[in-house]
Amino acid sequence: MSNKKPEMTFKYIFTYDYSPVYVNGAHGGISPRGELVMNFYLERQPLPNAISHEITSAGAIGPETEVEPSDLGRSLVRHVTNGVVLNYQTALNNILSDNDAQVKEIADKLKAANELVVRATSQLGQISTVIDNITTAVALGSQLIAKASNPILFFGPGGGHEAQS
Repeated sequence: MSNKKPEMTFKYIFTYDYSPVYVNGAHGGISPRGELVMNFYLERQPLPNAISHEITSAGAIGPETEVEPSDLGRSLVRHVTNGVVLNYQTALNNILSDNDAQVKEIADKLKAANELVVRATSQLGQISTVIDNITTAVALGSQLIAKASNPILFFGPGGGHEAQS
């Protein structure tokens, strides 16, 4: 008789166009359906559309005279390449560490906020209550996204994923 415990092997299948991308930020919140929405972006300095230079009397390229767009130096670009939509229970069970007390507290508050949104939307005559409840749910979802961007919480104990160094 074998003492080996039952096990399951997961095989990963990648589409032909699978291409991992580097991201350094996320923006999102809670959808009207109560799902966690995370859109990932690469934040960087923008590239100019055009730069004009003075031509010196010797025919060489001189100093810059104009940059298009004019607000280039005061701008950043957030290039959104992909995103995910999950129900918050999936996010808690599969992504965030459910052993973290802060994550559990936020998730409990989010569940209560989502219940308020569902209840309030059934009574659309009270639109200010609906908006207040949606605002609360979005703020809580943003807190969960912030937690998800923390590698220890994202990959940590209880999340089923170990961080790779």
